Amino acid sequence: MAIESQMASNDYSYSSLKPEPSRSPRLESAELAQNGPTSHSDAATQTDANSASSNQWKCLVLSLVRHGQAASNTQGWKAGQDSPLTTFGCTQVEALGEAWSKVRITKLVSSQLQRAVATAKEISLYNVSHPIISIDSNVEEQRPGDLVPKLFIEGRTQEGALALGRVLIDGKVPRSHTPPEGGESLDTVARRASEFILSTMAEHAVTGEGPEEFDLEMWRGDEVTRLPPGLPHIVLVSHNVFLCELYELMHYWNSTDRGKGLGCFWKNTGWTRHVLWIRERKDSSYELMFRDLVSPLQEGGIPLWHYTTAV
Repeated sequence: MAIESQMASNDYSYSSLKPEPSRSPRLESAELAQNGPTSHSDAATQTDANSASSNQWKCLVLSLVRHGQAASNTQGWKAGQDSPLTTFGCTQVEALGEAWSKVRITKLVSSQLQRAVATAKEISLYNVSHPIISIDSNVEEQRPGDLVPKLFIEGRTQEGALALGRVLIDGKVPRSHTPPEGGESLDTVARRASEFILSTMAEHAVTGEGPEEFDLEMWRGDEVTRLPPGLPHIVLVSHNVFLCELYELMHYWNSTDRGKGLGCFWKNTGWTRHVLWIRERKDSSYELMFRDLVSPLQEGGIPLWHYTTAV
């Protein structure tokens, strides 16, 4: 099976999620036409005149898949940051591939980490269309840096949690905290998720009916082959933290503030499915809406059904 590599720059900052004041809105629009979008604005509270869109909605379906069980899921940090699937994980991804054999897939994207690639390979192998696997470094797991694994392996759990930034400050995880020795913050992961969404929508989304006209009840459900006809279907194989950041980014896209975490998660080989719409506002920022066809889980295994991005 063929595998394409689309390595992205690792130089990101959360502030670049917002438009730079010095950039001309019309320049951004011209760059979008030539190279695809690179940023979005969270200024959803602007006046109706500024926020109203002059373009039609463009739409696609996005399925988010977590890799099968890996050594890092059973052995923790000792397994390394790029651990392979376990024997049970191999069984999981084979079952996943068989279940997805008749799913219509427009594009199959995977993280470059081997546990994700191995999962994507099974999907490609069993699927009737044998889609090429497109490797995208934008969608890999949060990079913890070199110090964090050392601390956890040495049993210095509290120090490791502090270094990783998994300690609440004023009731929230410090999103801008960057783990030492080469790690990246959650804000940086969100920046990568933004790049993935915008580039994917620019390349594959098609003009169609808007979210208000979409028949959610007809297409919602976990039957794996159930897909709205005529819409491109992008399948992403990635990791739990990245998938959570991507989903929360969609949720808060049209908000001026990043709210509390939603507490969602993906089990190994768990998958969700979403219809995404995007359109350009008159100020050249982008409005994004989505509907859950299959929702992620919250703590306790309760589905997080999401009908609108309004917060």
